Parts: sequence; C-alpha cells; structure tokens
Amino acid sequence: MHVFLSHSSIDAKVAAGLCVELENNGMSCFLAPRDIRSGHEYAEEIIFGIDKSDVMILVLSNNSNTSPHVLREVERAVSKNVPIIVYRIEDVILTKSMEYFLMSHQWVNGKTESYQDMVNAVRNLGNKINIQMDEKKRKEKRKTTTLIVASTCICTIAMCLTCVALLLSSKSVNDNKDNGEKTSSIVNTQSYDDTYDKDDDDKNNGQSKQIELGDKIIFGQYNGKPITWRVIKLTDDKKEAVLVTEHIITMKAYDAADSDGYNEHNGISYYSKDNEANTNIELQAFVRGNSDWSNSDIRAWLNADKELVNYGDSAPSMKKMSDKKNGYDMEPGFLTNFNEDELAAIKTTTIKTKGNELSDKNIITTEDKVFLLSKEELELFDKADINKLAKPTDECLEQDSSNWYEMEKEGYKSEMYYWWLRDPVEGYSSKCYLVGTEYWEGKIFEQSVGLEGYGIRPAITVDLTSDVIVTEE
Repeated sequence: MHVFLSHSSIDAKVAAGLCVELENNGMSCFLAPRDIRSGHEYAEEIIFGIDKSDVMILVLSNNSNTSPHVLREVERAVSKNVPIIVYRIEDVILTKSMEYFLMSHQWVNGKTESYQDMVNAVRNLGNKINIQMDEKKRKEKRKTTTLIVASTCICTIAMCLTCVALLLSSKSVNDNKDNGEKTSSIVNTQSYDDTYDKDDDDKNNGQSKQIELGDKIIFGQYNGKPITWRVIKLTDDKKEAVLVTEHIITMKAYDAADSDGYNEHNGISYYSKDNEANTNIELQAFVRGNSDWSNSDIRAWLNADKELVNYGDSAPSMKKMSDKKNGYDMEPGFLTNFNEDELAAIKTTTIKTKGNELSDKNIITTEDKVFLLSKEELELFDKADINKLAKPTDECLEQDSSNWYEMEKEGYKSEMYYWWLRDPVEGYSSKCYLVGTEYWEGKIFEQSVGLEGYGIRPAITVDLTSDVIVTEE
C-alpha cells in the first residue's frame, strides 16, 4: 500500500510519527516536504503524489480543517477515487467544504487510539481493495473464457465450411479434366535463390553506403530489440557518421550520490530550501550526484562491454536513487548488447565537455565509444532536418519502475519526454541539462543528476563502410 499523508504544516510532527509507523509496517508513504523531489514544482509533486497513492490519510485538526492547501488535496483525492481515512487528532467542527468531501469516509480517533490502529485501518482497507481487484480479475477471466469458447466454435464452423468448399472445387476440377477442358492455376515458381543478387555482397566492400543526414539506421540492440538510430552528422567523404538513438531507450540517473542515499547522509536530510548542500558544492555533489561527465556513472555504463561495470567507489544502486527506483549497478554494460563486428564498427570519439564547479579545467576531454550529446550539438538535429524531441520505446517503459513518464503524460498529455544532455549547469556541481517535451516546446531544463526517471539517448560514431550498417527500409 502507498499512502499519501495530508496534513497542516503545524501538525508535521504527528504526520511524521504516523509515517514512521506505517513504513515500519511495510507500507510506503508520500510525506511533504520530505518526498518533494529536488528541482520539481511543489504543487505538481503533490498532485502526482496523490494520484499514485492507494489511500490518503488526512491528519484532521483545526489547522488542517481550515487549510486551503489541505482542502485541495482532499478534493483531488476524491476526484481520483482515492479512499480517505480521517485521523482526527482534535475535536473539529468541519467546514462545509470539508464536510461535503469527508462525510462518507472512514474515521479513526487519534486522540484515544494509537498509531497501530491507523496501521490496522490501512491494512484492512488494502485487503478490501485486493478482494475487489481479485473479483474483477475473475470476472474478466470468465469473460475471456467465454470469448475464447465462442471464437473456437466460430473457427471450427469456418474450417468445416472451408473443407466442404475445397471438396466441391476439387470435384469441379476433376469433372473439367474428364471433359477434356483446360484448367490453369497461378503458381509462384520463383525461388529465394532466383531473387538473390550476386552483386549484393560486393556493393559496400570498402565503400560507404549512400547514407544521408536524417536517415534511420538499424544497429545493435537493447532490451532484446534492435536499436533505431538517426544520422545527425556525416564526414565529407560520407564514410563515418554520428548517430543518436531515435527514441529514449532507458530511464537512468546521470550519476548516483556517494552518500547513504539521495539527499541524505548520516540521518541528515538535505531536502529543505535552506540546507547546506545548496551552497556547499562539495556536499552538493556528494549527496545529489556529480555532474562531471568524465567520472559519471552513466558514462561508465554506456562505455562498458563487460557484464560487471566498474563504477569506482559508489555504484548507481537502487538505494542511491531519489525514489529508490531504476538502480543500474547490476545491469550489464550497454556495449554488451553489440556483437564483435558491431563493436568494431563503433569508432572512438574525442569528446569535449565543460567542467562543473568542482572541475579544475574549463574543458574536459574524454575518449568515448558511446556518449551523450551536448547543448551545442543539438543544432545537428536542425541541420539533419529532424526533431530533437523523443519519446520512450515500449521496452524502455517496461524496464522503468519510476512511473515518472506516465505521470508527466497524464498531467500534460505529452507523448515526448525529457532526456539527459552531458553538459553541467553553471554554478552547480550536481545539475545537468535535459531536453524537454513538446508541451514545453523543447525548452532546455536543469535537474539534479541523481534523479532516475529521465531518459537516455546514446550517441555513437560509426564506420559506414562496415557491412553491419543497415538502413531502415
């Protein structure tokens, strides 16, 4: 069960104690401001937090009863059919608006009952929800079985009719033969070998294919599916090209925090507006991830051709992520998805990236097989006459457990999604730029690199004279 705790800021201590008790009993909670992700709009986060919850607990006091913010949260829960349990900690005469929304919901008396009673109430509600879902599944299964039986009967009848038709047709042909009439049938006698062009093997030996800017290339695979790339840059002799994946192929943090967890260390939280990590750039990179491309976790993963990736002292594990999702420390390196011939076709590229606030150089040079694009390189999309906006693949969404894309899509009706660039944001040690969505007209955003629900679009330079380069028909 995922619980949204609605409360007045004055009652924060009660809400925090209730949160601890719920989480100690195996439930997850959304508690503001604790769970407001860095760099996100507060109101937007509240809406998303309510929408993805199984139940809302309202800590009801005189403060929350008259709070317009709490009322909006309750109204949102009701509109989204999120059940509400009222945890009353004071004698309250409900406002008319609160009375309207809460008159049919369960109440627990927090003045006389313990947190455990609240835990039990949530658990009982969860059991009811599960029973309802199981019954719904059973009904759907019965409907499916009925449809299958009906379809089977229809198919059986159709097969019988087909057999009768074939018998009648055969009889007609035999009758025609017996009467000396000529019959004919159209048969494709051309075999696979007849269509094979013997010159195909020699067309590209030592020569670049006629590939142009914007073309689609099928090369390598990820998540069990071939990767589609777009050509965004060509050398003058058209023997080499820079490719970027057409779609977002995975959701990953740019770099994980080196601390105990994202925005926390030794029991200290760094979520508040006035915390030390906002001004101390060493601490900022430590608890939110480092925006230095040369030492980033995403660079290590993209360029690894081994099952075990060397991330140095701190790997991008699930517990280091902001939502404890999408850890990739145990995922094989990206280049393990390419065969030997494909790996040979990927050229090593000299990459120049701006240093962040902790770097001792303005420009850092790396040698990479796979890389992320920079803000300046976005102009290549315009030159290739293709859109820089991108949406995730189906396989990407199946792999992703953050659910951020679905929340963004529901909130803004946007099919496209954010994807990381490699440039650090000026003035920070833990922020990088991202390309936005069509809702924001492709605006460039800034985000902390430890956030795991944003997209990755790898880029590579390939040898076009290689036989493994195939254009999409």
